[in-house]
Amino acid sequence: MRRVRTMGWALVALVAGCGGEHDGDAAVTQLRVGEPVLEVEDDVCVAWRQVVRRTTEGNCTTVTRPNSGGSWQGTKLFPAWSGTNAKYGAYCVYEFSNPTAVTSEDVAYLASRTFVAESGADCVVTTPASVPALEQELDPALDALADDRMDLLTDAELGLPGTNNNRTAVRVAVLDTVPATWNQPRDNHGVVVADLIAEIAHACLPNAPGCKAWVENVLALPRYGLAPGDKDQVRGGMRAFQSEIAGALYSTIRSWETGAPAKLVLNMSFGWLAAFGEDPAASAPAVDAVLLALRRASCEGALAIAAAGNDQTDCTPGPVLPAGWEELPAPTVQQCTSQLDIANPVASSGQYRPLVHAVGGLTWDDDPVSNARELGRPRLGAIADHVPRVLREAPARTGSSISAAVVSGAAALVWSYNPGLDAHRVMDQLYAAGIATNDDAEFGLAGTTHPIRRITACSALAQACTTTGTCPAAVQPVCRTTWLGPEDLALAIEGVDPGTEVTPGLTSVGSCAGFCDASYELYTADGVAASCPALPGTSDTEDLTRPQPTNPACPTCTWTSTGSPTNNDYQVSIVAALDVGWGARTDTSMSVSLKLENGTSVAYALGDQNLSTATKTITLTSIPQSKVVSGTVRIGFVGSGVATDWTHGDLVTPPSTLSF
Repeated sequence: MRRVRTMGWALVALVAGCGGEHDGDAAVTQLRVGEPVLEVEDDVCVAWRQVVRRTTEGNCTTVTRPNSGGSWQGTKLFPAWSGTNAKYGAYCVYEFSNPTAVTSEDVAYLASRTFVAESGADCVVTTPASVPALEQELDPALDALADDRMDLLTDAELGLPGTNNNRTAVRVAVLDTVPATWNQPRDNHGVVVADLIAEIAHACLPNAPGCKAWVENVLALPRYGLAPGDKDQVRGGMRAFQSEIAGALYSTIRSWETGAPAKLVLNMSFGWLAAFGEDPAASAPAVDAVLLALRRASCEGALAIAAAGNDQTDCTPGPVLPAGWEELPAPTVQQCTSQLDIANPVASSGQYRPLVHAVGGLTWDDDPVSNARELGRPRLGAIADHVPRVLREAPARTGSSISAAVVSGAAALVWSYNPGLDAHRVMDQLYAAGIATNDDAEFGLAGTTHPIRRITACSALAQACTTTGTCPAAVQPVCRTTWLGPEDLALAIEGVDPGTEVTPGLTSVGSCAGFCDASYELYTADGVAASCPALPGTSDTEDLTRPQPTNPACPTCTWTSTGSPTNNDYQVSIVAALDVGWGARTDTSMSVSLKLENGTSVAYALGDQNLSTATKTITLTSIPQSKVVSGTVRIGFVGSGVATDWTHGDLVTPPSTLSF
């Protein structure tokens, strides 16, 4: 009997909203999501691409509805895997040969075939989420703070190159935006992540003679748009469908299964909202396929690490998936054999054994980064606040992608010197050695929560070497007991010499409605319409569907303040300069949002500020009545084929507001 699942777990079901006026609405009725992401369901889960789980393993045969405008062309998702229980060969991805003509009847016809056990639309996965004058001033101080909070190990502390012969092979697969051999990628997010992991793990080039730890890019997000042809296998993209994530996991795991023996770390810095598939008992086949691949990898001893996600005002609390699957237990040995057809599963003696280990981002003083998701903080944390990387040439990035890379690098380093540990025992070592943050996690395995700890490379390896006694004598990590203060960053910010100082005239608009039922005070500059902007919906879901560069145009934009709100002399200034990669673009608008200590928000629509790589300071004369705690900047540019391209990023927090 064919069964189409709905997402009944505490979400509002689509009822009247799936009427027949728009074929796209009816075409994805297999997926049920609640507000506010309901508004973009048609865009996020496309009708022309369906994932099917067959009743039995078999071929993904072409399906043509009589008098239809096209046909369903199927391909196997896991072609080389088979099993009596897991039914890997039952998963098929179907694309309609004429996507613009697909109708709800075509979707229903595919779902009604006798070989279909269940079907569902494929949904979008995104990267959650990394030298002009300003960066030259601030990057050295930011870099020093990042290195300090990661507590990187030197070659001398590891006894390299001599101890390389003592290391076991560890392979880190960065499932991200760029392919293995990349050149001018559309989005270098995967390059940033891979470079940071390699630096921490002291990795080498894959397949180099004597290489014991290596990091490889795997193209998991090949799409730059949501039309069938909007993907690039050569330069990569910044989007994917869930089935493409499953396919990338399959190719990675299959290569590992058939390659030279090595430990495997899966680094996943992408995600989808829980509303588009979370509950294993209620989500669609595309989500099931990702889950199935991760469970198989777990049975075979791989370590899965995922970024908890960044807040994009989507109004859906909690981590993104797959990081949210830290709440699920890893399959047991018995489940591996009876459900997943793994003949010789790897048994774990770890104390904490989730399917996925999630990682959240921390600031320099171990608070959550400004873009942390509400109720989305896991027990593992790492520095993720304006971290410049890629041989010191990449723009600074903020977000859980960076923290996940830190933990993946530390795990690979520990595992390479301690091959007797299984994946979960590696993570036990990292957590046991982590630096206390005085905060508690907001989700965890089977609903448990634990204190959040900051993971560092040195403490993790020192803990593992002491506990297992397997590290060579030449490995002598000397870990920090005190932490670098932000004084150099403060001096760098104070030393910025702006090429231009601007004080725009500002008009108070009053209170405006924001996303997620929030409100904010709005001020507009001269020449900008003095009215509240119309919201496109109840949540900001544009990031889910609109391709855009994820590199921030102003990676080290900073806010500074003088005076005190209680003395009515409080002033806030924005120090801005475009990254060199954006310097040739023509910016058309700039807006700044500030979060205040009293819980309110203030926004400034500043209009066209003619930004460039030269530093500019913009002083806001409308004084907030509470101290600023964090801020974001949004910059619009003349787009290609669209009215405006835009980029947004978090403002560097001045050290005077931090406590160490």
